[in-house]
Amino acid sequence: MIRDLSVVVVSHNARAYIRPALRSLYSHMGPLGFEVVVVDNGTDGAADEVARHFPDARVLTCPNHGFAHANNVALRTVDARYVLLLNPDTEILEGRLSDLVARLDERPRVGLASVSQVTADGIRWPTIKRYPSPARTFAEAIGATRLVSASFAATPTSARRAATGWLVRSCSSAARRSRAPAGSTSASSSTPRRPTSVSGSGRRDGTFAISP
Repeated sequence: MIRDLSVVVVSHNARAYIRPALRSLYSHMGPLGFEVVVVDNGTDGAADEVARHFPDARVLTCPNHGFAHANNVALRTVDARYVLLLNPDTEILEGRLSDLVARLDERPRVGLASVSQVTADGIRWPTIKRYPSPARTFAEAIGATRLVSASFAATPTSARRAATGWLVRSCSSAARRSRAPAGSTSASSSTPRRPTSVSGSGRRDGTFAISP
């Protein structure tokens, strides 16, 4: 039987964060057929930590060939209708993943869902970014913060749409029908812990919709 959702968490020396992340994940799952897959490509014993405290999770280990590689190791083993890629240093604060899956089922043209994200201090963090341009790229390169901020689309806080180039990747869910080819997952550097509230849905035509 095909599951509704497979959640993939890549842990590279994230043992300190993995238990809170998985606790929040399970508590906000809702009625779903799901699995949790943790890929450990680090050296801090996170795999043992997950196996000890979350026996229902499936644990994979692999050499550290980067974030994209670890995600693809897991993606080759899942069979769910949707896949959620979740950073190990995030916590889901509001909403249920079952509601997100239901909304995606209602919108067959939606290929990717992201989040409304806040920092550990409760500050809303930009979650959608505009399409790149020479001016925005130059501003980011020279650290012109006022101009760089303009490259981020205003993060919607209610049910509306805004043009965007890409979505934040700390918590993103993709329909398997539009899954990217192996090796195409983009890598990201380590960031401060940012608890996350799931609430968004993104269209493949480049717009972004936040659901209340």
